[in-house]
Amino acid sequence: MPPAPSSPRDVAPSRLPPGVRVAVDALHAHLALELGRRIEATLVATQRQLHHRAQVSTGAILEAHWHGNLQRLVDNRLRLLPRLLSDLRDTLEALRDPPPPPVHVPAPAQVKAAPLDLRLVEETELDEAGLLDELGRRQEARAGLPLLLLGQRFGVLAAAPAFTAARLPVGARALAQAVLTAATELKLDDDARKVLLRAF
Repeated sequence: MPPAPSSPRDVAPSRLPPGVRVAVDALHAHLALELGRRIEATLVATQRQLHHRAQVSTGAILEAHWHGNLQRLVDNRLRLLPRLLSDLRDTLEALRDPPPPPVHVPAPAQVKAAPLDLRLVEETELDEAGLLDELGRRQEARAGLPLLLLGQRFGVLAAAPAFTAARLPVGARALAQAVLTAATELKLDDDARKVLLRAF
């Protein structure tokens, strides 16, 4: 009986030493279990919140706005966890790669948009960034010593200095950002993405 074909990930050469590979695989398996439960709870809570907002909307346009997001969430919800786990796998695979150069974000005045659109975009971006920062600071304050120890272990795996809490690929900030990135699969608008982030 011929062996089953290997997946591309199986045949690709590992970028990590064998010992690090074992640790990364074990961590990813743990994340798959833990995040599976978390993401399901997040999606249920988000669905309820979007439904509630549609019910209490005072105008037809606003009601249609929330109903549209709710329908897209229902249609695409099964795509979120696989994308999240795939992105996290890629992040862990790159543990020993040099960090990418910082991304230059143009100042708001350089963005070409109508004044009203620009104001709404700026508020959404700041709100999303603010939520990520608040979540990160809250979790880092609760788990200072465990995060410090985890950062030291990640430094060993990466053959680098200890990771700060903000740099940890499985820290609160990184996981919340990974959820937001994977949430592009849900095709939600900015308002609904903030609902999802709060639920997470």
